[in-house]
Amino acid sequence: MPRWTWPTIPTLRRLQQEARGQGRLVGIGVASTIEPGVFDWNSYSIVGMSQTGVPEGATVSVDVAGAVTVRVGFALEGQGQYTLVSQLAADFFGVEMDAVRVVQLDTQSSPPSFGPGGSRLGVAITAAVLGACERLADRMRAVVAGLFGVPTDDVVLWNGSFSVRGARRAPS
Repeated sequence: MPRWTWPTIPTLRRLQQEARGQGRLVGIGVASTIEPGVFDWNSYSIVGMSQTGVPEGATVSVDVAGAVTVRVGFALEGQGQYTLVSQLAADFFGVEMDAVRVVQLDTQSSPPSFGPGGSRLGVAITAAVLGACERLADRMRAVVAGLFGVPTDDVVLWNGSFSVRGARRAPS
């Protein structure tokens, strides 16, 4: 079965001329739009609709064995969002995806969540997971800095470990 493709402008012009030859007035229109696919508060504020938006949240923790748990407020629906969440957290912390567990929380304990709604969740949950990972890493950096008596800015997260910039080996 041949795949349908959009006609080219020359093709449309030819069809337009044929229609006009039959006495029909046919035009050619092109429309373009930019849609805030995540219902971004800032986008709506620009057009005077502040406090409109659909947030997505995540909480992240790391246990003493280095396993990462990401808690979300949406159910798995087969669209790959749990895989995305696992990949994001694993990449951020430099661990294998098997070391990341994604948990759906109930509505009483979950962070803000609108849930799946087309592709918006992939964008929204990416920001939520990376933001939560960064907040946790900042707290962990402060602990490492305190333990080693160095400025927080000298502590870096690399390949699943924190190390002190300029040190010969990572603290364990």
